[in-house]
Amino acid sequence: TNDVPVVVMTASCEPDELADLRKSGIHYCIQKPLQFAAFLDTVSKLGLYWILGSAGAPTPSGDGNEGR
Repeated sequence: TNDVPVVVMTASCEPDELADLRKSGIHYCIQKPLQFAAFLDTVSKLGLYWILGSAGAPTPSGDGNEGR
């Protein structure tokens, strides 16, 4: 999975959870909105980011705000 960014969408991106996710090979944690309309907006923006984004995946900052 080093060549392919692994993204997880979850209701919580708490620091302890992020540490566990990174140990298992997850690169990015995106906090899932609770409202359906906001969820759809987030998913569409995520798709546009990966389609129109930079040539490579962004470097995780480790502050728990990746992909927000």
